[in-house]
Amino acid sequence: MKKIGATTVSKIFSVVVTALVIGMLVLVGPVDALFLKLDGFKTTPYNVGETINFVGKIDINSNERVDLQNVSVEVNDQIVCTFDINANKLTACPGVNVTLVSNSANFGYGYGYNSFERGWNGSNRSSNAGNWTGYGYGYGYGYGGNGELVYSVSINSPQAYLRIPGNNEIKLVSQTPTQMFNSRTEHVVIRPYNNGGNNNFLFGYDNGNVLFWGRYESNNHTLYGRMMSLSDPSLNLEGFGTYQPFNGHAGRWEVLFYDSNLSTNYAYFVEGNYNQNTWHLASPTNSSIRVHGITYQGF
Repeated sequence: MKKIGATTVSKIFSVVVTALVIGMLVLVGPVDALFLKLDGFKTTPYNVGETINFVGKIDINSNERVDLQNVSVEVNDQIVCTFDINANKLTACPGVNVTLVSNSANFGYGYGYNSFERGWNGSNRSSNAGNWTGYGYGYGYGYGGNGELVYSVSINSPQAYLRIPGNNEIKLVSQTPTQMFNSRTEHVVIRPYNNGGNNNFLFGYDNGNVLFWGRYESNNHTLYGRMMSLSDPSLNLEGFGTYQPFNGHAGRWEVLFYDSNLSTNYAYFVEGNYNQNTWHLASPTNSSIRVHGITYQGF
């Protein structure tokens, strides 16, 4: 009988182990493999000129090897800064500073899922957005070992890509040779310049029970104020926007209202017309949001 050498046994054992690993990956099916997220934002609006500080994280679950090439910060659908895994900038990053806080993800060669799909339903604003599931199987170089990449990011305002005043959408994006991943979309509200304005305004709604008052700056056509209810203290909205006059007594305005009582940076955008007697504002996307009232003191 022909004897089987040690080398042959080793090869057979290696093939069996490989088959078992691949078989386990196939049997497991889709699993949570990669999670991108942003954290650390204020829950109240930022003032223009203020630095927006936050933390970006990429969690790589165990048994994964993800060949991450770079990481980017996206603001209002525009990539404003791209950097490598160690936070070295790869592009011009106007107003953006990035520091690698920690890296517990080991780079090496091993088995893992070689393709990923979104692990959430709905838009990028969904609560579970940023969670990616792994499919298929394979092996190669990449970051893994149940690790995490943590970055400290800051954006100095104002910048050309920031909406001021306005509601800004920020995401963390990462790239592999074949795929792009993104985090949940976070919202950051930025107030306009607070230079005191040169005109007061006062508008009434619901027979004067709800008031919107503030200051208007005619030099740059910006406005900032507050809407409150005399009978319901829970209604407390900050509003800022722009007003474009048609003449000395009428014009069109756009206002972004931020709910000071909410812990999230969610805002309500409305637009409409104004004259010296009446005004109205309505959401362009939600017909149920529509208000109108009396002009007590105009722009």
